[in-house]
Amino acid sequence: MKRQTSLSSISERIKRGPIWSATPTPLDEGRRLDRRSTTRMVEHHIDLDCCGLFLGGTCGEGPWLHPDDFNEFVQIVVSEADKRMVIAAQVSDNSALRMLRNIDSAAECGADLAVVASPYVFMNETDVRLLALYQETIEKSCLPIVFYDRGHHAAISVSNEILEEIYGMENVIFVKDSSGDVNRRELALKARRERPELVLANGDEFKAVEYFQAGYDAAMFGGSILIARYAAKIYEACLGNRLEEAIEIERKMQHVLYSVYGGESISCWLTGLKECLVKLGVFQTNRSFLDYPLTVECQEAMNEVLNLEREWLSTGSNLLTPQK
Repeated sequence: MKRQTSLSSISERIKRGPIWSATPTPLDEGRRLDRRSTTRMVEHHIDLDCCGLFLGGTCGEGPWLHPDDFNEFVQIVVSEADKRMVIAAQVSDNSALRMLRNIDSAAECGADLAVVASPYVFMNETDVRLLALYQETIEKSCLPIVFYDRGHHAAISVSNEILEEIYGMENVIFVKDSSGDVNRRELALKARRERPELVLANGDEFKAVEYFQAGYDAAMFGGSILIARYAAKIYEACLGNRLEEAIEIERKMQHVLYSVYGGESISCWLTGLKECLVKLGVFQTNRSFLDYPLTVECQEAMNEVLNLEREWLSTGSNLLTPQK
């Protein structure tokens, strides 16, 4: 498939706003795509002033979704967003052939960007072979590439040397950095100095101030579907050199996340996040493939934070009656 999107046009759209959402995927009780909630989810993000959505990441359960559901998910989101947000789709896989097939499928569904992360499995692992995998995928892709760096959290770790090569590739126009690694952050900033069109997004929602202060352009959080307004205010405060204000807002944001995720152990993570969205009227179920528990303590903390912070968390698109 020929390249569908010019790099200059997509770069301009990306730079319209700093807050992205690596959104969870709404599922029904049978763990298939919930179409009604998908429509609400898109409008909810627009009301939160998110500039883009990342579909099918870890929080979005992309590796577990039925391929038909994922393609339909992308199609519904693209149609509902109607150019009001940039849409990025996860395409990661174990070979360049499979990733290029996934990229073509994402492009046919209307996605603006393809997100490439580490392969799930990679035998006979060497830097030469891993770099060749990325080079073939990125150079032949019909969509601009977001490179998702999970650092040493990934099953297949990409070395700093490979990362430097990837960040120099023309078709890589966006980075989601969830590594939490200062050295990799400096490498990304160096690449951006050499390629000013490269957009750097922090993927660690517990280090928002640190990365904005370092000079990152954006945030792409799994929790943005809840805390986008906090993240935007942190960005504004950092941009205005109001560090104390930024730190105070970050404390509130972290409190919301820990309340929903099951404390600092993150023991309820995705189930807690989806349950909060049920209570807000965005999702209809908290079903996921990962089956995190939902403890009584988490539910109590969630209810408390919803009562205290609802004006930050709710939007005009919460069309269902919120549950008690």
